[in-house]
Amino acid sequence: MKKIGLVLFILMLLNPLYTQQTSALSCAELSSVPEAYRRYDGVVIGRVESIRGKREDNQIKLTITRSFKGITEEKLVIFEDKTWGAISGPSVLHEEYLFFLTYKEGKGWQNPLCSPTKKTADITGEESAFLDARELKLVDPGGMGAVAGLPVHINRSFVLWGSVFAVVILGISGYYLWINRGRS
Repeated sequence: MKKIGLVLFILMLLNPLYTQQTSALSCAELSSVPEAYRRYDGVVIGRVESIRGKREDNQIKLTITRSFKGITEEKLVIFEDKTWGAISGPSVLHEEYLFFLTYKEGKGWQNPLCSPTKKTADITGEESAFLDARELKLVDPGGMGAVAGLPVHINRSFVLWGSVFAVVILGISGYYLWINRGRS
C-alpha cells in the first residue's frame, strides 16, 4: 500500500511536466489588425454612448468616429456577450474602441468573443497606418437617403408595433361597425 501511495505521489509531482497547454477559446492568440480586417465584416472606431443589458448580451449604442470597412453610418447599435464582451472584456461607457464586427442576418452587428477589439489608445503606429489607408467616408445624418426627413433605415420594432397598433384599430373599428349594422 505504501508503494502505491509513493508511486501516486511521484506521478503527481511529474504531472505538470507532461500537461499540454489548453485554451478555453479557439482564439487564444489575437489576430493582427490586417488579418482581422480580412476576417470581419465591419471595422470601425466608435465611442460607446450607452450600454443596455439584455438576456444574454449587451446592446451597445456607438457613435462612429471613423470607419474602415462595411459601415458608413455615424450611429450604430451592436451586441456583445454580457460577461466577456470581446477579448478586452465588455465595453465601457464613454470609451472609444477599435471594433471588429460581424453581421448576422436577423441579429445585426455583433462584437464576437474572439474579436481583437481594443481601446483606441492601444492602437500602434503600424496598425494606424494600415487602417488610415482604408478609411471610408461616413454618411452625415442629413444625407442618409432621407425622404421627407425620414431615414431609409427604419427601426424594425417601430414597424412591428405600428403594424400591431393598426391591426388592433382596424379590428375595433370592424367590430363596432358589425355591432351597429343592425341598428341602422
